[in-house]
Amino acid sequence: MTDLRRLARKRPNLGLLQLEDRVTPATFTAVIDPTVDPTGAVAELVGIFNQVNSNGDANDTVNLFPAGRYSFTNAFDAFDGGTALPVFSPTVNGSTLTIQGQGASFLRPASADSFRFLRAEGDFLTSIVGVLAINDLSFIGGNPFDTSLPSRTGSVFGATQDGGAILANQTNLITNRVRFANNTSPQDGGAVAIGITSTGSHNFNDTNFDGNFATGKGGAIQIDRAGPATFTGGSISNNQSTNGAAGVDAFTTSVTFDTVALTANRGNAGAAKVLGDVFVINSLISDNTATGIATAGISASVSSITVTGSTFANNVNTGSVTGGSALDASSITVTNSTIDRNQGGAAAIKATLGTVNLSYSTVTRNTATFGIPVGGGIETGTLVINNSIVARNQNVDIASGISDIQASTITSGGFNFIGVAPLNFTAAAGDQLGVVGAALDPRLGPLDNYGGPVPTRAPFAGSPVIDTGSTPPGVAVDARGFARPGTANPASDIG
Repeated sequence: MTDLRRLARKRPNLGLLQLEDRVTPATFTAVIDPTVDPTGAVAELVGIFNQVNSNGDANDTVNLFPAGRYSFTNAFDAFDGGTALPVFSPTVNGSTLTIQGQGASFLRPASADSFRFLRAEGDFLTSIVGVLAINDLSFIGGNPFDTSLPSRTGSVFGATQDGGAILANQTNLITNRVRFANNTSPQDGGAVAIGITSTGSHNFNDTNFDGNFATGKGGAIQIDRAGPATFTGGSISNNQSTNGAAGVDAFTTSVTFDTVALTANRGNAGAAKVLGDVFVINSLISDNTATGIATAGISASVSSITVTGSTFANNVNTGSVTGGSALDASSITVTNSTIDRNQGGAAAIKATLGTVNLSYSTVTRNTATFGIPVGGGIETGTLVINNSIVARNQNVDIASGISDIQASTITSGGFNFIGVAPLNFTAAAGDQLGVVGAALDPRLGPLDNYGGPVPTRAPFAGSPVIDTGSTPPGVAVDARGFARPGTANPASDIG
């Protein structure tokens, strides 16, 4: 018989125990090496997950075989495209299942039946919200493609095939050092799909999403009507989506990307499309492609985007004459950041009827392929700008007289370098403004690693942006984390 080695639990003598009193965490440890006995190892995990659901404990931990390579060939749960292991069903609000992967991997061979690997289902009607925490585990090749399987919820819309690797409803998902590679969903969430979650948040730490695909929304991950999601470290790269964002497609209160690389994703929308506020910190968003009307970089069209210390580069919208290339939202704040060589139907930074606040940033070499008069760098209702470079952006429509900026109202805080300034740009102290036919060149080097978490553009020797910024600066460090001068000699650089 398989030895589950459930650790003993001791409790004090409290007299008569009430129902649901079992609160001491239970730990289960897998002992079968999946390399030696692949069938037995999978059967062992099925037994463990069944005990997790039946033991009545609020908190359970499952330790996988260290560095074990679990190869699944069929679904244990034959609903909604199939799930390889028994569905985690939390018993009380806050019930937590922690999976300690210990470097293990879950694999679905290409010839295997239809299934994702994990599913967690809380209960919206009774307000039970579970927590699924996963550490040091890889998910490779999940694909719940079978449309003939019934719906667990009896939905009139039929089975859901969301979540190529994980489907979590009414469950908070936490991952640490997890990898999702080459998972596929015929619907939403190529790797992960998170459904309605009434409380709590979702956290992805040092988690990598690579090469996942969704026919619907969220080539890497789709989050629907949930609380805040935070991505810290890790990468979201080379994911694809047919009808939504290739990376992250979310309907949440907010999404935060902190020190994350979102690169080379391709979909109807690009790296991320969020119905909620977005915060981008020390992150790289580059080489993403949008084939529809949404932005190639990050879109939060009815909400706000706040960018700090980050770089948006080489993002391309190929599908729309109105689609932006880097940022699109109702309100956009960019500080200490670089927006370079993005291309779309509209400007790189787009808040057509809203406000753009730009400080200590560089917006260069972006191209708008359509529109009169659309700024290649910035298109907004109101622009508030200080200590920033906006130059050498292009609008390829030759009838447009404005290359860099289009804004109804502009407020300058001074010390800006504008390659071609619009007529309504009133210079403030320290501003350097070019005009049509006499554009200014900031003389910047290529986008490269000059130190810090993201690539930036350093000024060449003799550049007009060197030592011509504000003194003292309003931002103490630059995008590299290097201190800006705080005295008059020298002054801070622009950008």
